[in-house]
Amino acid sequence: MNIHVKLNRKEPQIESDPCLVEKVVELTESEFHHFQENLLNDYDFIRENVDLMYQDQDGIYHCLLVLGEGQDDGIVVEAEGSFYARYSALVPNARQLIQSAPELCPPPRELKTISPEQLDIISAKHLLWLYDEGGEQADFTNCDLSALDLRHRNLNSALFVGARLYGAALDDAQLCFADFTGADLRDCSLRGITADEIVFKNAAAQNCDFTGAMLMHGNFTGADLSTAMITNAVFRCSCFDSARIPVELLMRGNPEHYSINEQEWDAASSPVQSM
Repeated sequence: MNIHVKLNRKEPQIESDPCLVEKVVELTESEFHHFQENLLNDYDFIRENVDLMYQDQDGIYHCLLVLGEGQDDGIVVEAEGSFYARYSALVPNARQLIQSAPELCPPPRELKTISPEQLDIISAKHLLWLYDEGGEQADFTNCDLSALDLRHRNLNSALFVGARLYGAALDDAQLCFADFTGADLRDCSLRGITADEIVFKNAAAQNCDFTGAMLMHGNFTGADLSTAMITNAVFRCSCFDSARIPVELLMRGNPEHYSINEQEWDAASSPVQSM
């Protein structure tokens, strides 16, 4: 059995602080991994709940409990007026612990299901919007697009923030400037897509096939691409700050073709015009 713990050296006793969980915040799996590995970054979910975190006159820390989808362990956070995890601790089996306190259980993330007929209508309106002929931008924010056929569609600049795409087909789709922040892709086919300037921050692409894809100047900060297939895919000039990337990409061995610092990358790079 493998476990991960913080071992203290020659401590005379186990010390702990009394904590009261005021709220449970659930992140996507990739967002949670990014948070776990970058605790000193500022986060919107901490900013939005900063008033709930403090130490009272009895010495009790009022905290957030941060969970990730599919994760048993959690992280308790007391920001003390900051927007990052000033105080934090790993809580093993946190998901099981909160089951005994139903009032703390976070509500399930509600996603709007998109039918194939709705997808056709949204895509048609989006095409008009792209060419300034009326219509409207395709917005799939917090939508479930699982098993849908998005192949060959022009979805440049479409919004997929927080969307779920399980088993979706996107082969040869145009996705330049599309925003997949926090999206969850599993077993998707993205072969041959053109997605320059794509935003894939804190998104996950588990067992997704990017064979032959063109993804120049993409922002993959905090993304999980560790199980993605990237044969002949182009990621040149992209940012992989705190991302999990395939070994194949590391073995290509040209650090000039990618960045691991989002701030420096954003300041130094110029957009690619591919639309």
